[in-house]
Amino acid sequence: MATDFQGVFRARLEPPELLWERAIRPGSGPAFSRDRRQVAFSETNRVWVLNAETGATVRELFPEGEAPIFLAFSLDSTRLVGTHRNQPVSVWRVTDGALEFTLPGVEEHVTGVDVSPDGRTLAVSHHRGISLWDLENRQGPEDL
Repeated sequence: MATDFQGVFRARLEPPELLWERAIRPGSGPAFSRDRRQVAFSETNRVWVLNAETGATVRELFPEGEAPIFLAFSLDSTRLVGTHRNQPVSVWRVTDGALEFTLPGVEEHVTGVDVSPDGRTLAVSHHRGISLWDLENRQGPEDL
């Protein structure tokens, strides 16, 4: 399924350029769910989850602090994780928008996040390497 990415944002807000500029910031970018049906991006004090075909809001998520720059969906699209530089990692349930839990951040400048295909491990890349968390047991980080 090909997604007209700019069309998503055109459907969401007029003029579309304003939302596009907010969603695509230097050092960050939107996160697509693995099935490409949802797209998430952060803005000021919230995270938006949109339907990637229509641009309709699926969920608004509210972080405890600054909105995350780096976002990643779990493989089954039920969770969204996000972090902002060296702040705690937030884990939300996409189904109801609840903040499920937070994990301690890393002391280094974060450069990306991702969730393993089995949904059990969170990887956070930063300037000194990669830190891993066990999402099921909420343990970590283990630095590589």
